[in-house]
Amino acid sequence: MSLDRFLHAEYHRTHYNCGHFACDVYNHLTGNTIAVPTGGSNIRLRKFVKQLQEPINPCLVVMSRPNYTTHVGVYIDRKVMHLTAQGARIEPIDIASLFFTKVRFYTC
Repeated sequence: MSLDRFLHAEYHRTHYNCGHFACDVYNHLTGNTIAVPTGGSNIRLRKFVKQLQEPINPCLVVMSRPNYTTHVGVYIDRKVMHLTAQGARIEPIDIASLFFTKVRFYTC
């Protein structure tokens, strides 16, 4: 399934951020709607999302570190597709998570 249409996504802090992007990509790959808009830049994952011990293809990747905004992407074939202020990226997970201290995986 082609992800080309997502490669031109543009980041906007309040209208389309990494959370919106990850939910759109995950929905495209799986057909599962996994988020509920809560206004502005916020989304809330639905309650049926569960944490994984190891990543599966595809799943959500949630990256965090103290005193920094949580970042989310989609794990696909040992890489992470995510949206940054510089645009959409597909990177190996060790590169995408380089500046984060905690990496978690979720599916539904």
